[in-house]
Amino acid sequence: MANFYYADHIQDKIAVISRDLHHILNVARHQKGESIGIIYPPYRGTGKIAEISKEKVVVELDSVVKIVKPEIRVSVAIPVIKDLYFKELLHSLVELEIEKIYIFKSRRSNRKLGWLKMDRLYKLLVEASKQCGNPLPPEVEFTEMEAIHGNGFFMDIDGNDFQSYNPVRGENIIVVGPEGGFTPEEKKLLESGGLKPVAFGREVLRTQAAVISAVSVSKFLWKSFNEEVPLLRI
Repeated sequence: MANFYYADHIQDKIAVISRDLHHILNVARHQKGESIGIIYPPYRGTGKIAEISKEKVVVELDSVVKIVKPEIRVSVAIPVIKDLYFKELLHSLVELEIEKIYIFKSRRSNRKLGWLKMDRLYKLLVEASKQCGNPLPPEVEFTEMEAIHGNGFFMDIDGNDFQSYNPVRGENIIVVGPEGGFTPEEKKLLESGGLKPVAFGREVLRTQAAVISAVSVSKFLWKSFNEEVPLLRI
């Protein structure tokens, strides 16, 4: 798989890159003629380096696709967890083509926000996007549990079977609690926002494992995958 970099613009089968020059020149050490990938939301492409300098990299494109979101889209609402786990989870959610990430605090979650600043989160999203070639990384929003509402469900070991939830067109929110679970009051709060209690089984999972499991199963069964529309093939 080619390394992906954000392009400044695309025109006449040519992409120009200037923002990732340090990585291209000094880290990956790409050379003229090598194949790399480009991201130009909502497009993704590949091509060969035609020109390389300290000012810009010019790529002659041989493949470009437009990424189109599915009718059924999946978002997640997750509590604050430990830094390392959260960073890994964020990368996984970009790879899984999540629509949006809501971050909230619950009574039993890690309350230390620390490094959780929007600019740093944005950098992590961009890095994850370049690693997997997803030109449409999720939006991130800090919120309160009271504000989480809409179509979707929250994971509850005492809830109904997962397949009792019927996804809708548009956003479907999956809410996952901390390792200690939601309090009874929090469950009532989520239900008042239209979210259904759903169980995937009797296993007790860590937050990051629960998120990835729920998202993966949901997207597979709902066929909630981005579509690639070819625009250029050489």
